[in-house]
Amino acid sequence: MCKWLSASAVLLLLAVVSVPIFNLTRYSPATTVSRYLNALADGNGAAAPGLVLGPDLQNTDGMTDEVIGGAQGVPTQIKTDVEESGDTTARVRADYVLGSKPHSTVFTLERIPRTWGLFSQWRIRVEDWPTLSVQGPQAQAANINSQPMANGTNAVPVLFPLQYGVGFNQKYVKSGYKTVDVVEPGEEHSVTVEAEPTPALSEEAQAQLRKQLEDCTKQTVLMPTGCVFGYETDNTILGDVHWELKSVPDVELVRDPSMTVSTSLSSSGDSSNGDDGDSQKAQQAGGLRMRPAEATFIISGNYRDSRTGTETDFREEVTELISARIILAEDGKVRVEQIEP
Repeated sequence: MCKWLSASAVLLLLAVVSVPIFNLTRYSPATTVSRYLNALADGNGAAAPGLVLGPDLQNTDGMTDEVIGGAQGVPTQIKTDVEESGDTTARVRADYVLGSKPHSTVFTLERIPRTWGLFSQWRIRVEDWPTLSVQGPQAQAANINSQPMANGTNAVPVLFPLQYGVGFNQKYVKSGYKTVDVVEPGEEHSVTVEAEPTPALSEEAQAQLRKQLEDCTKQTVLMPTGCVFGYETDNTILGDVHWELKSVPDVELVRDPSMTVSTSLSSSGDSSNGDDGDSQKAQQAGGLRMRPAEATFIISGNYRDSRTGTETDFREEVTELISARIILAEDGKVRVEQIEP
């Protein structure tokens, strides 16, 4: 019995002694910062936010495993130093390398209720999340670290310190990636990226334009409704006319200054009026048009000469300058709208 009591006393003594040791090592403010930075380096989007006390998040698209795992640069060569430490708060300086650049961040930490009433728990306090937004035509189609962002707020909250890559790599638009170092809470980064059309966009626009022109030639009137070509004559047309599409212009995409607007990474524009909403979305996703080029049509039919009254069959070639606005909608679909050159 005495031996059992002695063993229990020894275990209790070891437990009492180990608690402050663990609180100084495994559960210290510096260890919490190291765990957080290592979670970022490992691409662990679940563990890293769990070590942070910050504002409620309405949008977590910028904090997923995929976004963090695809970071252009993560903290390495981490060194921590406790600058201040009290009963409930602490300040820890972390020096690290992000990409190839050395950085340092001072973290503010708060103590939270202890686990099992013994071990200290510290969390990094963030008053404001850093945010990342994209500006430029097709901004709503941009990727962060190769991950598409769903529509939501104007600026996407992200974790720090990380190096983010912003750009386009989609079927219809692409660009080189711009890198942004986010190293402090509350930072607001806005990146302007110009998306360039891919050959697939030109091919899709070409196919849609051809179909539109072919549909126009199915009409049997001199001035097809909703089309940008027609035939004028002083003679009286007898019956219907017949249109043929002889040649379709090649679609060459150029910037459309009238549609160049800046939008955020996650466009939040809304309108109670459907037409206004469509127009706004078209402008946000626009910025491209087809350089005016000639299309050739053949019209045939029968007319009565206005001077002689003679009825005559005719077949004539009509050349028309064609242009169109190319819209990459928010759902990723392409829309071609013919406009006056």
